[in-house]
Amino acid sequence: MINPIKELCDAYFNMSIVTSKRDGVYHVTLPILDRLNDWMSVRVEVANNRCRISDCGYVYQDLELAGITYIPGSDSKNSIIIDTIKNNLQCSFDNDISEFYLECSLDELGRKLLYFLQAISHIDFVAYGTQGFVSNNHVRFRFTVSSYFRSKDCVYEEEPEYKGAKGFSHSFNYRMANGCIVDLLSENNLNYKYAIMYKWDDARAGELSSYDRSLYVLENYPRSVKLKAIDEAMDNNDIIRFSWDDKSLIDRYIVGI
Repeated sequence: MINPIKELCDAYFNMSIVTSKRDGVYHVTLPILDRLNDWMSVRVEVANNRCRISDCGYVYQDLELAGITYIPGSDSKNSIIIDTIKNNLQCSFDNDISEFYLECSLDELGRKLLYFLQAISHIDFVAYGTQGFVSNNHVRFRFTVSSYFRSKDCVYEEEPEYKGAKGFSHSFNYRMANGCIVDLLSENNLNYKYAIMYKWDDARAGELSSYDRSLYVLENYPRSVKLKAIDEAMDNNDIIRFSWDDKSLIDRYIVGI
């Protein structure tokens, strides 16, 4: 009698991709999803009946992108969580090359591979608590901003990409019909509430990437002072930050009413 459950499991794991890089070194991609819905990949090195499974630094880099600094053995909340996961699933961390790994005998490879995949998937999801929250707030703010632009019948392009003379390349949130560039900003990397605006200057694009130039924050100034400062900033191609709550300035300089 055919066992449908076994067939289903076999079919699932038969989707795995194993690529040999060189003798004794393999790249294994499995249909197990990480927090970004990508299949998980690991590197397996085999020599003298011993195996070393590693993530090639993927998880550590993903933690850094989410603003999490992992220091093994430190007393920070995130590091304690990551250490607990790592130790419970018999994994280690190589400080020299910033990668998680697990060593085992060749006979243990199947079981230990599952341990390792479980460990790095759980560790990777530590980043979800920070970046997932920020990402959701950004999506909601983008929806609010786009809806407001549409209600004003203004013409804009979403996600325009620019390449500057100094090799700087960046995709911004909006390019308005009046030529200004608008990016959205968060407060403390959590609550999105600001829009920054400037005119694109190809020759100085590399400088724009680091925000080294003036950033006009005008929330607490009288309107006459705000208008004068913004007009001067626009003449100089400087960067201006608006609170999204100040719709009069948004309308005047971004929507173009």
